[in-house]
Amino acid sequence: MSNLRNPGVLTHYLCLLFRFTEFLEPFERVIQPEELWLYKNPLVESDHIPKRVMFAISFLTPLAVIFVVKIIQRTDKTEIKEYLYKQVSRVEDLCCNGLFFIDRML
Repeated sequence: MSNLRNPGVLTHYLCLLFRFTEFLEPFERVIQPEELWLYKNPLVESDHIPKRVMFAISFLTPLAVIFVVKIIQRTDKTEIKEYLYKQVSRVEDLCCNGLFFIDRML
């Protein structure tokens, strides 16, 4: 087990495993008629996500991760400010890219 920690040995094992599985017979899945009906008529109410919800998720999820990491690692305030500035710039980029994309479509 100790020689598996060596990246060269691990790469060699993975290459051998790939070579072995490359020549195996492929798996073919048989779709039953009842299941085929479900694929033709999926149970989707709506695949529309409102813009405000999408931007809230894209803004609040990374902020939550930043604050959870802050609590766990007890980082100082300067690092948190840097992360927050980066997050705000990412959200602004998302907004601008969306506006530019809509502008190109019109």
